[in-house]
Amino acid sequence: MDSFNETPLTIDLKEFLDDLPHLSSAATYWLVRANKGDFYTDFAINSYIGIGWNEVTLDEIKSTNGSVDVMKNIIAQHHPNLISGDKSTDKDLEDELLQATEEGDEGNIKSSVAISSMTSQLLRFTNQLHIGDIVIVPNKGSNLFLVGRITSEPHEVDPTSDNDNELTRYLKSGYKKRLDVDWIGRFSRDNADSSLYKMIFSQHTISIVNDYAAVINRAVFDAYVLDESELHLTYHVTADTDINAGPLGQFLYLLSDINGTLTGSDSDLKIKINVQSPGPAESTTHKLLAGAVTFALIFCVGVVGYAGGEVTYENGKLTFKSSGFAEQIRENKDQDAKLEKARVDDDTKTLNNETKAYNLAKETGVPISELGIELPARATKALQKQVDEYRAEQKKEASKKDEPDINNSDVDSDTTDHDN
Repeated sequence: MDSFNETPLTIDLKEFLDDLPHLSSAATYWLVRANKGDFYTDFAINSYIGIGWNEVTLDEIKSTNGSVDVMKNIIAQHHPNLISGDKSTDKDLEDELLQATEEGDEGNIKSSVAISSMTSQLLRFTNQLHIGDIVIVPNKGSNLFLVGRITSEPHEVDPTSDNDNELTRYLKSGYKKRLDVDWIGRFSRDNADSSLYKMIFSQHTISIVNDYAAVINRAVFDAYVLDESELHLTYHVTADTDINAGPLGQFLYLLSDINGTLTGSDSDLKIKINVQSPGPAESTTHKLLAGAVTFALIFCVGVVGYAGGEVTYENGKLTFKSSGFAEQIRENKDQDAKLEKARVDDDTKTLNNETKAYNLAKETGVPISELGIELPARATKALQKQVDEYRAEQKKEASKKDEPDINNSDVDSDTTDHDN
């Protein structure tokens, strides 16, 4: 039978990077409590966050031009009992005022403190939360956290128009003042970095939490691009007990060595390690293409099992030139092919050692899963999509030539479907 001439596997690095979440450091991060978590499901299902005190309108809040004193006067007009100290204050209002403060003190909240809290929360919600900002909403008990991006300006709705039928039996906020939110992820407290605990136990209705932005990003996305200039990838230690430091150390060293080989710098790639097991190891690089090539090499060698032939980089694409998968199955050859000298286009001259980097990637020697390490799921999924498209095309070509189906092979057995 004539040898099947396999089309080279090509990884489009721009497509890979485009498939990852893109975040901005200019966004402000806000912790927004849903009435002690009571309205968590309502916020999640209906894609919004809101704030109470319906009697105070957005027009009234905007008319203050951010003045605390003017805002207090407006609140006093709506609730003169708060100023007089009258004990007949509406019970629902008392509950909202409790929520506006640090919740506690056995309900003995002075009117002046309550008004100040109410004032600051209304002004903040209306004037400081902007489109593109990130909001984090805890559930009841603060065990789960929704993370979303604000997509609208503050607006008012008629809460009586909210769906209310047998299929929507969850507690609804009834809030008129709202911001639309696109929920982009969630995380659990058990899987979050311990440094988030201080944020979690803050009881204010709306709190700025920019100090936790990096930890929140990592908790939601194990792969993302920041400011179009930084590639963040989080590798996960999967062992329940302490793993052998040798394989982990070797892997992290190779990761750094591959990136340094591509960029000519040993200081670009930064790695933060959580010594807990299981736990994360986050890599950050300011050279997007080099970071993408590094991960693609690790993925193709350590997950897909591709370890033969030549590799070249040109015009934003990484190409493995050989009979790769098919020949590896037939002849079990993995490292004997002579590697082609790198060819690089003018605008990516730093990536001139892809061949050497490829050889370094092959030094892992075993599937990544056997090292007790899991690659970033989102990045894996983005590359797996391209590999699957390639295999589908190969399957089509093989069927035309009446050749064996290369997709029904042991190569797939090392590939995990990492769906986030």
